[in-house]
Amino acid sequence: MDYYTAPKYTRQISEILEFDKDSVVLEIASGEGQFSSIYKSSNLKKYICVEPDKEWIDIASQHDYGCDTEFVNATYENFQPKEDVDYVVCAGLIYHLASPIHFIETVVNKFKPKVLYLESLGEYNQKELILDNKNNSVQFNCQFRYEEINRTGNRFKRQGEDLVPASLSISTDAVIYFFKTVGYNVIGYRTINISASEQSKESVTMYKLERENV
Repeated sequence: MDYYTAPKYTRQISEILEFDKDSVVLEIASGEGQFSSIYKSSNLKKYICVEPDKEWIDIASQHDYGCDTEFVNATYENFQPKEDVDYVVCAGLIYHLASPIHFIETVVNKFKPKVLYLESLGEYNQKELILDNKNNSVQFNCQFRYEEINRTGNRFKRQGEDLVPASLSISTDAVIYFFKTVGYNVIGYRTINISASEQSKESVTMYKLERENV
């Protein structure tokens, strides 16, 4: 089972994904719509799904979101919303992109959400995260790691080529500082073990970022 479709993953993600009533949510790279139950219980005004995979977006569109919906088979770069977006949600994407920094710059400048939920790879069994946005500091070293810096990514692997993905680790201090430069503060996170074994350290972390002066 893909961990994104596992009930445990959705249940733990629901502990951080919060939305105001009658808000507009844009999800980038929605997959098969694994968060649909969370959106339905949030009494949204509208849910917008942007997913480049035609098969996945067809599956996602079959769920009940409890609000107006829009499903767009496109990449985030080629999508322009018709209305203001309150929240952007993105899971399972950023560590596959050739330029994750370009993705973040595009999202915050193009969509301007008041809250951005962004998932990255992260270490399991971390110490408690204590944020101090005023002094731009934290008390542990969580990391954003990117598996595939090259734009071709998994396509080489499917074709049988021997490609070793490049990795880049950025400390939390650097991540928080970067977000502050584009006007967002990290105000929360949720780390989830995605391994079959509880002893394994494979995990993802969903960050909650709030735009300054909202």
